[in-house]
Amino acid sequence: MRVWHDGAAKTVEVVVNQQKEEKSLAKNDSSPSDSSDTLQGVGVADLNSEMRQQLSVPENIKGAVVTQVDPGSAAADAGLKQGDVILEINKHSVRSADEAVKLTTNAKDKITLLHVWSSDGSHYLVVDESKAG
Repeated sequence: MRVWHDGAAKTVEVVVNQQKEEKSLAKNDSSPSDSSDTLQGVGVADLNSEMRQQLSVPENIKGAVVTQVDPGSAAADAGLKQGDVILEINKHSVRSADEAVKLTTNAKDKITLLHVWSSDGSHYLVVDESKAG
């Protein structure tokens, strides 16, 4: 692939690999209203150096990268997108995919506050799954 960098054309090799260690934030079953897990239909992975470089994520950003958002889910409706990095869930810092999963398991209610980094900067999203199902 040819890219422009610092005013000069450069040729770089692009290797596409299958994403490793993807975790689902919540079980994607047929009865989400019975589940106490939140962020149905969202998949995350650890933000490793490969993902960081691929998504141009600054070194100071820590979190879990979104690898999947089911269309029509409450998270998609709130604006969560593949490639976003979840920094916080309900004001609790997220440092890994495992932490993100733990913070969305057995939630007290179906409204989740996300602090998210994307290429446009950081912002907050409110995912309301109380009307889902």
